[in-house]
Amino acid sequence: METELSKLNKPRIDETERRRLRDQKSKLVKLVTLAKTLFERNQYMADLSEVCAALGQPLPNADEISVSVKTPRLF
Repeated sequence: METELSKLNKPRIDETERRRLRDQKSKLVKLVTLAKTLFERNQYMADLSEVCAALGQPLPNADEISVSVKTPRLF
């Protein structure tokens, strides 16, 4: 019953919007991978989280996103 109610509460997305969101998701995955700082990566991940939620999809796992963020050297 809960799943049926949650389906009713989700706004329906037309195919054009769904396609745009999938493209945006793909770009954000690339940006997360290429992020130079932890701050950038976190920003892109927050955006990616919103896009995945709108699409009704889980966030990509670590295998799908290869992240290599360089930590700043203190000395």
